Amino acid sequence: PQVQELHNKLKQFDEAGVMGAVYRGGACLFACGVLAFCSVAQPDRLTNAAYNLRYKETLGRILLCFAPSALLFLVVFSPKRATVGDAARAFHAAFFPAFIGCAACEVLVSSAVWYYVLERLEPAALDVVRALDDCPARFAHVLKNFRVPIKRRSQIISECLVSCVAAPLLEESAKLWACRRATSLREAAPDRGRQRMRQRRRQWMADTNDRIDDFGALDEPPHVHCYLTHCLAAAVGFKFVDAARRVCVYTRPRHPQKTFFAVIRGVVPIHELCGALTASRLARRDAAAAFNRRRPRGVKRRRVPSALMVIAPAAILRALANFRGCKPVFKWESNQPWVELQLQAWNQPDDATWDRVLFKSVASFGWWLMLARVLAYACSDYYRVEAE
Repeated sequence: PQVQELHNKLKQFDEAGVMGAVYRGGACLFACGVLAFCSVAQPDRLTNAAYNLRYKETLGRILLCFAPSALLFLVVFSPKRATVGDAARAFHAAFFPAFIGCAACEVLVSSAVWYYVLERLEPAALDVVRALDDCPARFAHVLKNFRVPIKRRSQIISECLVSCVAAPLLEESAKLWACRRATSLREAAPDRGRQRMRQRRRQWMADTNDRIDDFGALDEPPHVHCYLTHCLAAAVGFKFVDAARRVCVYTRPRHPQKTFFAVIRGVVPIHELCGALTASRLARRDAAAAFNRRRPRGVKRRRVPSALMVIAPAAILRALANFRGCKPVFKWESNQPWVELQLQAWNQPDDATWDRVLFKSVASFGWWLMLARVLAYACSDYYRVEAE
């Protein structure tokens, strides 16, 4: 019996999925290695040995940054609810195409917002920017580098629209697209369900002329833990590439506490909480769509939320984080990670007065307390969806 059980387990082993996960993970690590190799500061002043040592140090910081998120994913992952291949597919999709497409879209949206705000509020400044560079996609870059004088009102409006409205929506949409690359979630999407229903209808009508009361879908939607796994994989992939890029930028000799801030980037759970919030609402949306497809006649339809409502809580949390100091993915510089992470190293000198220190401490405590409340809400929402 033991041999037969082992034989059954080997038959169920998804060799192609595991090898695909290895290939996709290797591609992501290779990309991080290339980033670390190209990010060594002052290469013309270093020997080959010193250059390779700096490269290894940067690559080590990238892996340290990835370790907390990877550990969290391994704790959440369950082979009974998800496959390694699907999780790797979501991670890889978020790491490469979702991140690149999101950054490009944010650049275009940022340029459009700045162009519209300047055209409405400060046409004279817009004329100056056009004289320096007539490409709208580089307007924000020109404003910063050439220090074009504009009013603080215009700056606040533009930054809020870009960092707190457009960027969170684009980033959460990219992660939602990435998690849908997993086969189980892609097949559970409402549009795929409607396609299957039409196919069953045509097949049924071709075989018989009887009247049908319930066309239904092929299967029930996946368990909510499957959604959590793939949304978390997409969030970790998106966070990994963004954090790796910022770790590679923060490599100058004058930059203090490189390892500390690299580890903290991996510990701060903004992307993971956004993925958990999206997972529960996505599972509820697919379950409502599946119920509407298989419901008998006379039963009231359930309301299927739109994709915007699915990512709305995560986008709001991301907008609050950006308002607190985090940067959207299209903003390249990361010279002040203590502002982005809202956390200062213990041995870092600080010349703030006692009232300023007290204010920052209270603000940071309130922020981390809010993150704890969000985590509690995500856990309760998970069990609520599981019960439904």
